[in-house]
Order: sequence, then C-alpha cells, then structure tokens
Amino acid sequence: MIISALCLMYCYVTLQWTPVELVRFVVGIFILWFPVAAIVYALLNKEVESASIRFTLSLLASYTLTTLLYFGLAVFGLSAAFYGIQAIIIVGVVLYGLRKRSVIRRVVGEFRLARVNWLLILIIAGSLAVCVRY
Repeated sequence: MIISALCLMYCYVTLQWTPVELVRFVVGIFILWFPVAAIVYALLNKEVESASIRFTLSLLASYTLTTLLYFGLAVFGLSAAFYGIQAIIIVGVVLYGLRKRSVIRRVVGEFRLARVNWLLILIIAGSLAVCVRY
C-alpha cells in the first residue's frame, strides 16, 4: 500500500498536477473503466466467490478490454465510436443497477477498503509512473 501511494505521489509531483487535475483524473478513470468493470463483476458473480478477487479481475478485464476497444476502433479511424459505445454501456449499467437495487446494496456491503487488492493498485500506479514521460 505504501509503495502504491508513493508511485501515485511520484506521478502527481512529476506531472505537476493541481488538485483539479487530480479530481479530473479520478473522474475520468471512473467513467472510462467503471462500465466494463461493472459488467464483468456481474458476470463473475457465481464463478468467483470472493468479492475482492472478483473486483480485481473486473478492473483488470476492464483495463484490458477498454484499451483493446479504443485502439481497435482508432486503427480504423472510429475513435469517436468508442465514446458512443461507452455511453451505451453506462446507460445499460445504470438501468441494470436501478432494476437490481438489492444486488447493488449487497456489493457495496461486501466491499471493504482493508480487503482491496493493493497489488492491483501497485500495478496501476507503477504503469502510470513508467509512462510519466510520455
């Protein structure tokens, strides 16, 4: 956890972010990765019993699939379609969440900060630190 925090602080200082940019980053990452992560989390509900492992796998799958989708569409000059697809996925996730409120309450109840897989945070923070100069 300490190494992850240090990597994130390194990015923050090296990129000379302001608090506003930090908030924009967090909101942007949430909007970018949450829709696919929510779908994968729901799909793995019965296959993976542990909520923290399911959460970790969902974020990793979201990171991978979102990147693949964006660059796959960008190769064909359709990067604008990516945002349309993301919007459709977000609407679908919100509608699913409204329909299955009990599932949302259970998921929120399962999530504990102490059980967060800090190795995942370290991987993300490390990749950010490595890519600072780009």
